[in-house]
Amino acid sequence: MALHYNLAKVYEHANNNQSFVYHKIAQFVLDIPELLKVLKNSIESKNYEDAYNASLVILSHVEWMGLYMALEDLILIQNWTNVKGKRKEIKEVFKSLELQIGKAVKELKKDHINLV
Repeated sequence: MALHYNLAKVYEHANNNQSFVYHKIAQFVLDIPELLKVLKNSIESKNYEDAYNASLVILSHVEWMGLYMALEDLILIQNWTNVKGKRKEIKEVFKSLELQIGKAVKELKKDHINLV
């Protein structure tokens, strides 16, 4: 039983196409950790545009995987980029996002070991 992700939206759109499901899982597991690094570096360097763009891509993947708490964090990060806030204002939000995605990636790898 998945604790840190929910594939309901993926299955809803898959129309019994298991390769679609596998693709979405593999894409999340392989791409999102790298995008998190981009987001972290963009936050550290106060590159608001890159941070916003990375958060948009991550947000779409997070929606597919049913990580609803992470969605809230990403919206806060996007708001932070819009107001060009200070790094300390978003540091804990990013840590929360990183933790949630890390748990989901780890669990997805464990549950779908044959995919990644």
